[in-house]
Amino acid sequence: MEKAEKESLEILRRIEACFKGQLLGELLHAKSTHPTKQFWTKQQDEMLHYLKQTHLLSYGQLAQHINEQTQSTFTAKQCQQHWTRVIQPGIVKGRWSQEEDHMLKMLITDQQLSCRVASKVLTTRTSQQIWKRCRDMGIDALQ
Repeated sequence: MEKAEKESLEILRRIEACFKGQLLGELLHAKSTHPTKQFWTKQQDEMLHYLKQTHLLSYGQLAQHINEQTQSTFTAKQCQQHWTRVIQPGIVKGRWSQEEDHMLKMLITDQQLSCRVASKVLTTRTSQQIWKRCRDMGIDALQ
């Protein structure tokens, strides 16, 4: 190997080492953009329920208020999902009745509604519950 080739290889190795070190440093100091997993307390559930029922606040405002009062870090999306999937009054959790199954089949198969639209008719179930039930029943449905 010629001297020029050796020097070029050495320069490339140094550049690669610097680049790897820089990437490693960036990875070690990078902050995740995803919020950390948090569990809702009974106090936070009650606060979300009260604020949602009595105030016309956006989910961002709800999250800000709950976070200030309970030293938590919930996002607007987490508040919206927790309300919709867990706390919202009237949402049934648990087994599906035969009447619900029949209505679901009619809405999805006969009327060809999406799960989201079907949840507006079956107001006791969320679109996520409807989608999972369709999947369990082998019904092809749009989410």
